[in-house]
Amino acid sequence: MKHGYQIYDASTAPLASRELLGAVQKNFGMIPNSLATMAESPETLQAYLTIGELAAKSSLSPLEQQVVMLTVAREHECPYCVPAVATLAKSHGVPVEHVRNIVDCEPLGDDRLDALRSFTSSVVRGRGWVTDEEVATFFRHGYNRRNILELILITAMKSIAIYANHIVDPDLDDAFVAER
Repeated sequence: MKHGYQIYDASTAPLASRELLGAVQKNFGMIPNSLATMAESPETLQAYLTIGELAAKSSLSPLEQQVVMLTVAREHECPYCVPAVATLAKSHGVPVEHVRNIVDCEPLGDDRLDALRSFTSSVVRGRGWVTDEEVATFFRHGYNRRNILELILITAMKSIAIYANHIVDPDLDDAFVAER
C-alpha cells in the first residue's frame, strides 16, 4: 500500500462507506482490497458500485461484459485488476481459455468476441479516438451504437478501480492470487 492508504472493512471505514462495504461483503462474500481502499472516498466507492450496477443492466451479455472488463484491465496493465477480473470472469462462466487468451492477447476463437475485445482495446489505447473502419468492423460483427456507449460505461467503471489501484497499490487478495 502506498501513500498512507489503508484497507477498511465495514466497521472501520469512514461512516458513509460502511453500508457500501457491507453490501459488497454481502454480494461478493468478501471485500476486495481494491474496494476496501476505495472506501477512503465514499463518493468514489459509490460511483464505482453504481456504475457497475448500471453496466450489469447493459445490452451486452454477461460474457461480453466480462470480456470488456478483462480487456480494459489488460490494456492498462493493472497488476491488481487483471488477476481480480480474471477470477471474477471465470466465476461468471467465462471459459478458462477465453480468460487466458485475453490476458495473453491471443485470439479467442470466436469472431464476435474477438471483435469486441479488439474494439475495446482500440478504445482504451486511443483514449476514445477510434477510426471509422474500427467502428464499421465492430458493427459488421453484430454490435451497434448502443453497445459502443455501454462499452464506454464499463471502461469508465474499470478505469476508476484501475487508476485508484495504480496510485494506492493494494495487496492482491488471496482469492485472486492464483490468476497472478
